[in-house]
Amino acid sequence: ATGFPAQDWWKALGDAQLDALVAEGLAGHPSLDAADARLRQAQAQVGTARADELPSLSVSGGYTGLRLPESMVGSEMGGRYGGSSQVAFDFSYGVDLSGGKRAAWEAAEDG
Repeated sequence: ATGFPAQDWWKALGDAQLDALVAEGLAGHPSLDAADARLRQAQAQVGTARADELPSLSVSGGYTGLRLPESMVGSEMGGRYGGSSQVAFDFSYGVDLSGGKRAAWEAAEDG
């Protein structure tokens, strides 16, 4: 029973011209892993360029707590806890009047 062909199976044919043609064909051509990495990089670049066309929303918040000693503010307020909470929302959407964002996205797709 024969197994899977060797990686350089064509060399068994003993043809120098075939060897040269295969070597030329393989030279400078990426491995499957390298091609996959380049594809993923290109997809990420398109996604980044496309993200500029979409609206963005960010949310932030915080809490500040405070306790003043009686020696500073007296017995009515001293020793009590107080606090302040805040929440901020930021929404932005850049209108692409000049078409620059669209052109960058298309260039990334063609890239």
